[in-house]
Amino acid sequence: MKRHFLFSVFVCGALSVLSQEQRDFHVIGVSRFVPEHSLTLWYDKPATLTDADNIWMEYSLPIGNGQLGACLLGGVAKDEIQFNEKTLWTGGPNDMGSYGQYKNFGSVFVEDLSGDIGYTESSGARDYVRFLDLETGIGGVDYKSATTKYSRRYLASYPDDAIVALYKAKGRKKLHLRVSMVPGDDLGVSETIYDENGSGRFGENSLPSLLKRASR
Repeated sequence: MKRHFLFSVFVCGALSVLSQEQRDFHVIGVSRFVPEHSLTLWYDKPATLTDADNIWMEYSLPIGNGQLGACLLGGVAKDEIQFNEKTLWTGGPNDMGSYGQYKNFGSVFVEDLSGDIGYTESSGARDYVRFLDLETGIGGVDYKSATTKYSRRYLASYPDDAIVALYKAKGRKKLHLRVSMVPGDDLGVSETIYDENGSGRFGENSLPSLLKRASR
């Protein structure tokens, strides 16, 4: 039985808001991976389980459409899609170098509540792979439990002005996900507002009009 979950993010990468102390589920990496195209970056563990000082800088995989961008960290217990928009800048529109820098817009977190994967070797994710196809611009994560195969695909669409993620589960277990959105630390926004239809947006009082649209 196949179940899938689709959501879109109309915004996009600078600094990750994921704490390095946050644990991920146990992961056993894939022993062999043959990508569809040879120009593909791939890893056998999530960025969350690396020992890098800055996992966003060293191990996240970037996608973007020129206006919006995202960095993919590939966590199993909690997936983080860190996003940014190109005009989110500390200086003026023409400031470069030491005169300004990109600010972190925020992150979408997708938490696994299914109980199918755990923290021990016997209950952990198996055959894990995280990749970015440089020919198509599509990012992905694949792994499995004892009974279910899980996959994620991410892309940035210029015509649709969106960052999109697709989650699938094929097997005995169904997807059970909790999606939340967290603003960047230096964005000056204290809350995320969730509408009845499940969509979320950052508090709008301190955001320029373009970013109000982008944070939905």
